Amino acid sequence: MTHPAFARLDAAGCPALDAAALEGFAAGPGLRVLLVAGDPAKRPEAVDAAVILVELLKAYPVAAARAAPAAEAAAQSRFGAAVLPCLVFLRDGTPVGKLPGVKDWDAYRAAFDAHLATA
Repeated sequence: MTHPAFARLDAAGCPALDAAALEGFAAGPGLRVLLVAGDPAKRPEAVDAAVILVELLKAYPVAAARAAPAAEAAAQSRFGAAVLPCLVFLRDGTPVGKLPGVKDWDAYRAAFDAHLATA
């Protein structure tokens, strides 16, 4: 069963993508954000990251997706997301930044503002 926080991400337009779909998403144009959350049963902070991303997407209308559980290992390797949960910022197919772990709101705002300013 999907945790309600991840269902909220779906409703916010942030789908769970398999490994093949992640490649297509990552290659897309403009600024994109990928959540590699990890298993919420093993990493409770994954739920926090999902809730935070829902709120961020209200303030920052960017393309967003998350790695489906079966694609997380591939996403970790592909995007260098060593610490989970991790937000990976991509621009025009290239990773341009990461926010590993759970941060305070100001850190998220600063990262989004910085990446959007250079878009």
